[in-house]
Amino acid sequence: MHHEDTTPITLLVLALLSGAAALSLELLWARQLALTFGSSHYAVTTTLAGFLLGMGVGSFFGGRVADRVHKPILWLAGAEVTLAILGPLLTVGLIRLPDLAARLLPDVSITDPTAVLSRFVLALVVMLPATILMGATFPLMARSISGGPSALHRALPLLYGINTLGGVFGVVFSSFYLLPNFGVLGIAAAAATSNVAAAVLGLWISRHAGSQPDTTAVQPRTVRPDGSLFLLLAGLSGGAVLAGETLWNRILSIVLPNSTFTFALLLALYLGGLAIGGLGASRLMRRPDSLKLWALFQACAASWILLSLALLPKVSLWVRHIRPPSGWGRVLVTPLAVGGSLILPAVILLGAAWPLLLAAGTPRVEDGGRRIGLMGMANAIGAALGGAFAGWWIVPALGIGRSLIVLAALHGLLAAVGTRKVARPRTFKILAGTAALLLLFGLLLPSFGRIALPSTVEGEAPWRTVLYREGPTGTVTVLEDPSGGRRSMFVDNSAVIGTTYDALKVVRMLGLLPTLLHPQPDDVLVIGYGAGVTTSMLAASPSVHSIDVREIIPAVVEASPLFETVNHGVLLSPKVRLGYGDGRNFLLLTNQSWDVITCDPVHPLYGSAPLYSLEFFELCKKQLKPGGQMYQYLPLHHMPPDAFRQAIGTFSAVFPHSRVAFSLGHGVLIGSTRPIEMDWNTWADRLRAFEEPSDLIDAVLQTPAQIAALMQLDTEGCRSVSRSPSSSDLVPILEFLEPAAFESGVWKANAQTLIEAYDSPIEAIRGIPRHLVPDIRRLIAGKRLLLFSQLEWNEGRLTEAASWLAKALQVAPEDPEITRFAHQARKEGWLR
Repeated sequence: MHHEDTTPITLLVLALLSGAAALSLELLWARQLALTFGSSHYAVTTTLAGFLLGMGVGSFFGGRVADRVHKPILWLAGAEVTLAILGPLLTVGLIRLPDLAARLLPDVSITDPTAVLSRFVLALVVMLPATILMGATFPLMARSISGGPSALHRALPLLYGINTLGGVFGVVFSSFYLLPNFGVLGIAAAAATSNVAAAVLGLWISRHAGSQPDTTAVQPRTVRPDGSLFLLLAGLSGGAVLAGETLWNRILSIVLPNSTFTFALLLALYLGGLAIGGLGASRLMRRPDSLKLWALFQACAASWILLSLALLPKVSLWVRHIRPPSGWGRVLVTPLAVGGSLILPAVILLGAAWPLLLAAGTPRVEDGGRRIGLMGMANAIGAALGGAFAGWWIVPALGIGRSLIVLAALHGLLAAVGTRKVARPRTFKILAGTAALLLLFGLLLPSFGRIALPSTVEGEAPWRTVLYREGPTGTVTVLEDPSGGRRSMFVDNSAVIGTTYDALKVVRMLGLLPTLLHPQPDDVLVIGYGAGVTTSMLAASPSVHSIDVREIIPAVVEASPLFETVNHGVLLSPKVRLGYGDGRNFLLLTNQSWDVITCDPVHPLYGSAPLYSLEFFELCKKQLKPGGQMYQYLPLHHMPPDAFRQAIGTFSAVFPHSRVAFSLGHGVLIGSTRPIEMDWNTWADRLRAFEEPSDLIDAVLQTPAQIAALMQLDTEGCRSVSRSPSSSDLVPILEFLEPAAFESGVWKANAQTLIEAYDSPIEAIRGIPRHLVPDIRRLIAGKRLLLFSQLEWNEGRLTEAASWLAKALQVAPEDPEITRFAHQARKEGWLR
């Protein structure tokens, strides 16, 4: 440690452990806060801003302490020990935060400034002690280096690179192993262990090191640092880095699945690029022109961003061609290959740039901690603002293509400012002029840079894009097939709704069944507006008088007129009150209660696992009136058999009386605290009074017999197929379905689970005319045979599928679902 040209390996290991713990906790706390504040982009960005501001404050004070104390390494060890205690305590405290938030946070739209400010303040207060300690660690590490300025400067990229590399390990290990297997508390325990190990190393270093770092032998620099200039550059560069991360995530979210694994891989790529760049910069620290090199890297980053614009049209095609069909390859290959190709070149350059800027701004050791701390604070504040501006305003206003040009202009501007004092005036003028020109192009050019969904980039008759809206919370795309007969809506790469028969039927079930099964469904809450089909079914029922709707993505509602043939302009109905925001967060904060809550989230694999958790169902039960009922979409596709049974078990654990309605491709969970009564005459009366009978006919839901045929599992059946443990916020089992979700036979296995546990509902339905019972049994048998046919057809066994379908036609030839599938089979040539 006494040699000026080396950085002790023990300190680098300490930096690695500290970075791993910090990123693990940051991810963990962001998840927990999203459950309290909501998962909208506004709430997530607000939480991140609070986290970064705390880090900035810590950097400021950590730098000052580092310059004044005898052994900064001891203070660093103390910070790590304190984090080992605070980390688990805060993690456990955040479990109880929703109860506190329900009393403190206002029940207003998430876009309201009051909501944004209140969440920011609460996040800042809750996380401030821990984030201050995290922010203080890097200045303390830097000032723990013995020797003069050259030793400090050579240590900066190594410490930064290794510390960031630790963050990569923390992200990957937490997301791929700890959270799926040990949950929230497992991550907290692992992070605390890393903090303790870092503290032990710090104590060991302090016993084998000298005292305060040597402040002699100051090495002259090419440029005398201007404090305000370096703070400005640090702040703007932090904003550019986070704005870039936001933009690339928005681009890749359109072509990659919105799963936890994808998010973790992209974050790891970004951090990994910064780490590689930081470590690579260690070879440049012997040069006296750090600021000039920093400016060069900013200019190169700008160039790569502009070059990447030419690659955007190819991204979807790459994904389609290189994505493996199943296994871990499907999970890992595409994000790493496509994300790495687009992200890594620029991020490596920026990772090399940051320690160069730190070195340029710290010509002396004696006040090095203060300068590093100040620049770290400016960088954190700039990052918070850059991420917020990019997501909230720049992308919605300019679109992806123009936003990338503006980002390149910002990096060009930084390069110009950085060269002003260390290069010829001509270089400054060229860079500044180029940056100004890029900014002008970005602001004035027509919008461009649309990213196509991978499923649409090839084919003889590609689907037509009828709407493409880039909003703060995601990119909404509406596609239409070449014939104009079908439309589908996507948020990023997640399907929201399609107008195929199966897709429409399940969302119609979510709206119709509550009007038939609840004795008096006056007040209803719909979580997830989608295309408005569920809401329109509720509004068409005279028994429903009030419908509250919560939709997290405003652009989804903007697309609603494109689906008026199936939603009938339901937003104009006086029954409907639309609000924006996270549905779960709305339930947490509101004092309202409803007779029915119906929820149609996207598949839990793609980001909606918190809406399939024990805590969410408990929250719904709490907001139901006595005898109220809960309805939840239950997918069979991409649900591994154990996870499918755990989803039913989680729901049944909350609602003692539960049922599963099933219509060939999709299911609906139905729950209540009281027995769910079924009455034939009530069904008949309410179906006759339904104001949009064509919807019932289209979905084959027009008679009580068709409703009876949906009832697949009763309460005992749900219990018989349920599997423990339940999916919860602490152990989110249903969030980690990959790669088993893409194995063949998943849909068939789940359908067979329902088939084997089936119990005829006929005896439980009151008032069935006895002379109709044989016809009802025949209808149910025909649908069962149709299901067998579809199972074989889905597996490619067409001979067996034809045999089952022929039997279904013999048993119930009048059933429209059977005749529809038979028509399709004859058209495809496998049924005569």
